[in-house]
Amino acid sequence: MANTIEVRFAAFIPQAWIEYMRTSKVIIQYNGNNRDFTYNTENQPELSKMVQHIVVDFTNKEIKYFKSTGSTTERTIEISSGKVLRQAYGHAPDTGLTISNKVITSSSASFSLRASAANPLNSDAPPIDWEYSVTVTSQGKVTVKGRHDGYPAHEIYKRVDKGTPIRMYSHDPRVTGDTPLSLFSPMEKEVNKTV
Repeated sequence: MANTIEVRFAAFIPQAWIEYMRTSKVIIQYNGNNRDFTYNTENQPELSKMVQHIVVDFTNKEIKYFKSTGSTTERTIEISSGKVLRQAYGHAPDTGLTISNKVITSSSASFSLRASAANPLNSDAPPIDWEYSVTVTSQGKVTVKGRHDGYPAHEIYKRVDKGTPIRMYSHDPRVTGDTPLSLFSPMEKEVNKTV
């Protein structure tokens, strides 16, 4: 029987910068997270755009919940010189990241997650979204059912008793060809995994 099972959901932009707009003179870019898939982003909100981290503690019959959003930088670059003409900084609130329907017994736990966070520097940009129902057993089995936007990259991990993290699910828009336009409704990627 497992004492603690952690389940971690994260959305991130793999590139260091993504282009938003280009004119004949300038390029406007937003920062990405400049990383690949990894569980090891705890206490480093700059490595993801949005995170929900849940610790199911069967010993104390508790479901602990942590959430964060990453910062956003917008920069305007002059094409002819490569010079940065303007930079702006913002941080999306984490109020759209919620947990509900928490139930825990000695043998299983369940909860629902919703997450929605938008670019704080661009009011026209749709938010990153996901919604999941999650079941965790004291044997270490985790079931995740739900959906998420096709952009940006998305990862789900589980870790039992502080052991080696196991990637349950990943979505890479660099492979699928999804773009920031996939942030518009509906959430097109379905997840139904038991690990």
